[in-house]
Amino acid sequence: MKKTIGFIGLGTMGAPMALRLVECGYPLLAYDSVASKVSRLAAQGAIPAASPREAAARAEIIILMLPLPKNTEAVVLGKNGIIEEISAGKIVVDMSTSSPTLTRQIYREVRGRGGEMLDAPVSGGQEGASYCLEKKAASFILPDDFTPGFTTDLLLKDMELAMEMGEQDDDPIFFGKLAHHFFRKASNFGLGSEDNSAVIKIFREMMKK
Repeated sequence: MKKTIGFIGLGTMGAPMALRLVECGYPLLAYDSVASKVSRLAAQGAIPAASPREAAARAEIIILMLPLPKNTEAVVLGKNGIIEEISAGKIVVDMSTSSPTLTRQIYREVRGRGGEMLDAPVSGGQEGASYCLEKKAASFILPDDFTPGFTTDLLLKDMELAMEMGEQDDDPIFFGKLAHHFFRKASNFGLGSEDNSAVIKIFREMMKK
């Protein structure tokens, strides 16, 4: 018999991942802070959960696919968080991109209740783990279509987490800071919700000057 899964976070990346698990026959409890996203997945066979805690209570494996560390912290450790339902034999799989400090804290809390935790962050947006330059150019830059696969703001968040980790390890990450400068500029320019390749617009503006 297939294990019951609790899936929390049904955004751009989480929704298709959860749907694939449903299609593969796994009993899946779905939760998202946006109720309509849960309803859409429930219409395709998922079981709606009213809170992260409810999803964790009825599941053997709990998968997290959340956009920001603060969301992960709230879902795991906050009110109606999953930590209250963690016990021996349960597994938490965190596929969010989170801070090392928070990941270690969650690991200690989960292990302290007898559960297991797997830190398994993903990247690259809805279509896969990575985009090559050829795909970016053909799909986004040349046709001037920046419908998001992985948004500028989400990539900016990942960069900030990487720089935070670098500072903790006394690593200056020179080129990371340069890249962060341009993606921060893109976000401030109003490109935060577009695909991260929209940063090309910043360079186009610079060339006009």
